[in-house]
Amino acid sequence: MFSDSATLTSLGFHMGSESRKLEYKECLPWKALRLKITKAALAMANLEDGGRIMVGVKEVGDAKKPTPVGLSEEDTNTYDKDTVTEFLNEYADPYIDADVDVFPYGAKHFVVISVSEFADVPVICKKGSKGITRGQMYVRPRRKAESVPVPTAAEFREVLDRAIDKGILRQLGRLKSYERGREGVPEGERKS
Repeated sequence: MFSDSATLTSLGFHMGSESRKLEYKECLPWKALRLKITKAALAMANLEDGGRIMVGVKEVGDAKKPTPVGLSEEDTNTYDKDTVTEFLNEYADPYIDADVDVFPYGAKHFVVISVSEFADVPVICKKGSKGITRGQMYVRPRRKAESVPVPTAAEFREVLDRAIDKGILRQLGRLKSYERGREGVPEGERKS
């Protein structure tokens, strides 16, 4: 749990609105938001460096100005890390790496779910439900802060390029390990 109320600003609230890497969710318990949060997490896992979902923010007025309202302690307690990550990973293939943190801001509580970028290959939805389609790759497009199936070829290539880069780096690491294993072995004794 964070103890410094400045954390809200450091987590991106000063930006004033949602972005590719920041999603606000209203002040509701986990069970009421879990599918919306899952869809956002599926998309953020496919972003470079991932993203954050901040629960306890209400969008007010026609301009949908984000206002920090916070959660009750009872609702805050529903965001157990094991419960959240287990549910997210029922929908993700491969897994989603996420952290769940709770912090105070004045008398209010906020939950921040930090979603890491995929480790090796893009995350695909493996289970369908209301608002989430099995077999889709979700992203946060550049044109609008939302979680949607890949809308353009350019955004599809962006995700695939990162996966290819990760694969190349993995292969280079294996090659270096292989070469290190061959060091010190006389040329005639080396196995091909």
